[in-house]
Amino acid sequence: MAIEFPNPAWTGSTSMVVHDNSGGAKTILDLNDPWSVDVKIHINDLSNTFAGSFEVHLFAESIGPGPEVSLVNPIVLAAGPGSQTYTATFNIPGNTPVLNGPPAISSVYKLVSVVEHRNTLGNETEISGVVEGPTIYLRNP
Repeated sequence: MAIEFPNPAWTGSTSMVVHDNSGGAKTILDLNDPWSVDVKIHINDLSNTFAGSFEVHLFAESIGPGPEVSLVNPIVLAAGPGSQTYTATFNIPGNTPVLNGPPAISSVYKLVSVVEHRNTLGNETEISGVVEGPTIYLRNP
């Protein structure tokens, strides 16, 4: 998905990949196993002036029983001039998110990441992007 920039010399995109750390399918995950998500941000900086940082968030929205949550703390990536690719890797511990308390129940989730840009003073700018990830099934085996 595209990132929105006020400067026409900057363009960019985001993408998301889910990794199942137990060796299974990428969209059907065992709830008690850890898993991870890579959010990639690619910037084309034709003016060689881009600066600041990206704050990357990862959310899960239940489709059925379960919470709508921020899965883990946001990741901050320093950004510099020139065309570059940045990767935020979210490591999700087992039994996350908690689904109606123990024992957890199986549920379906849609993953979404929000990329916010902050200038060199740490203030949020109008540069931002959203990437909608896959629908995943977290099952309690």
